[in-house]
Amino acid sequence: ILQSEQTLSIEMLAAIGTRCHLDLTHPEICRAFLEHLAQHSQDTFNRIMLDLMFLPALRSHLLAGLRQPDRSEVLAKAIDGLFQSQGQSSSKESSTLH
Repeated sequence: ILQSEQTLSIEMLAAIGTRCHLDLTHPEICRAFLEHLAQHSQDTFNRIMLDLMFLPALRSHLLAGLRQPDRSEVLAKAIDGLFQSQGQSSSKESSTLH
């Protein structure tokens, strides 16, 4: 499924991420998953990535997938958006604490 060049539905990606998450520990599968996920909205990418990052078995594999130097431009932009949104969340939280 992940080898398809067609954009996969978000429901399909959510099912893979929740039901087959251990398969994402394989670098080539993780990379394909991230590339498909990046084709969706930034909000969708962020939400699914944040959910998956809380799975201890996946965290290091997802981070490795995000660091791939030959990732697509679409994935690079989605990653940038993920980190920017986290930076904004941290800034909002720290400003409410003061």
